[in-house]
Amino acid sequence: MKELESALRPVKRRMRTQRTFIWAMYGLFAGAVSVLLLRAASFVWAFPTVVFWSLVTLVALPAVFALIAWLWPITSLDAARQADALGLMARAQTAVMLGGCDTDMARLQRKDALSSLKRLQPARQMALRVPRLAWIGTAVCVVLVGVSFLIPNPQAQAIREQEAFHAEMMEQAQKVDEGATALDAGAAETPELRKLLGDLSGELRRAENVRDALTAVDTAERKVESLEARTARDALDAMRAAGLNTLAQSLEDGDTLAAQQALETEGTKELLSDAAAKASDQTAAQQLSRAAQALASGEARQALSALAAAASGQTDASAQALALTGMVRGAAARSGVQSAQGTIASLAHSGAGQQGASDQEGQGQPGGGASLGSSDGDGGADSAQPGTPVQGTASPEKKVADYEAIYDPTRLGASGEVHSERGQTGEGEILEAQAGNGAGSLEGTVPYRQALPQYREAAVEAAQDADLPAYARQWVETYFNALAQ
Repeated sequence: MKELESALRPVKRRMRTQRTFIWAMYGLFAGAVSVLLLRAASFVWAFPTVVFWSLVTLVALPAVFALIAWLWPITSLDAARQADALGLMARAQTAVMLGGCDTDMARLQRKDALSSLKRLQPARQMALRVPRLAWIGTAVCVVLVGVSFLIPNPQAQAIREQEAFHAEMMEQAQKVDEGATALDAGAAETPELRKLLGDLSGELRRAENVRDALTAVDTAERKVESLEARTARDALDAMRAAGLNTLAQSLEDGDTLAAQQALETEGTKELLSDAAAKASDQTAAQQLSRAAQALASGEARQALSALAAAASGQTDASAQALALTGMVRGAAARSGVQSAQGTIASLAHSGAGQQGASDQEGQGQPGGGASLGSSDGDGGADSAQPGTPVQGTASPEKKVADYEAIYDPTRLGASGEVHSERGQTGEGEILEAQAGNGAGSLEGTVPYRQALPQYREAAVEAAQDADLPAYARQWVETYFNALAQ
């Protein structure tokens, strides 16, 4: 039986190689289909890593299919059937099935099968051929993917904005790391501040959108404020525990004069040293100790400053941390505003294109309301010359509106400016706008706060008309609220 297994081994190897090759071709076909699906998905969703995953799929699927085919076992009976198919006329199968028989007939049959197996050439007789379905399907997928690159991808702008956002967040994360390293190493709160700034840096690097970045900034700011509140609470409690109730209350109320008077009380220096020893928060203890040392040196102003910082919980390190988070917030907000402006501009461009198509369609039809207008800008005199009207079915309709310019230093006359448009067809409209001299002067412009409400209202309406998400509309309102402060 061992001789028969040895004789069937070349057939098994060729069967394994052939099966691995065929399955790899089907894996390549599956990979091509997956690439086509990924390419189609990139037209629906912003998918910046589509090329990477396409390459991974195109390599991984054939490899997985080939590995499974290679590891799948081949029995001796399977190899015998394949050998018989090559011309052995059931000799190999019979020998395998009679393997446990030791009769003269079985031995003769096995000897004949072994002799026939030695004459086989599996490598030549079992050629490697690509399955028709695999190569045709792969070719079709390749053609379709190639054609897809001739079609503009509607997600290209979103991908560019996302890449720009990631680059901005990586830059901000680097600045946060540098700022954390620059914090005073001797400050008690520095290790904790460096840890939360490190967490913020990691979140910025992982942020997928503006909302993720702003959430990370909010979390970092709340942690810094929590540290400051803890320091302030502990400092005030320590002063009260040391018998400095008046000083603690005046600091908590923000009464600088009363706090200065309390510092002048005899024995305050010793009580401050006692309060520093009683403080459980290291930052509070450090600030109270610094105030005691300054008071002992006769620097009452410096001592009062240290106590005010302890009572508010604010330190140089926490202020620097908040400055870093504010920097990141501003960068994230700018990225969000730029993205929103790009969306609005895209929508406006699309709307302008539709309007232009409508205008062309109107000009191509009789009585469609096409108009040729003229404008005069030299002193307010109306120089519009009406064209020869075309007979229409309706009377012209006149609309007059007054508009006031914020700043118009180039006007030559004092009577304002008239813009007039007259249609050439009876169904058109006559639009007339009276522009005043403006609320500004030749020496300067109108203060922006005076015009800010109108701009804010227009921007909010534009954001609502563009059907932007709620957080994007909130950016617009936050921006104008900041201008109003």
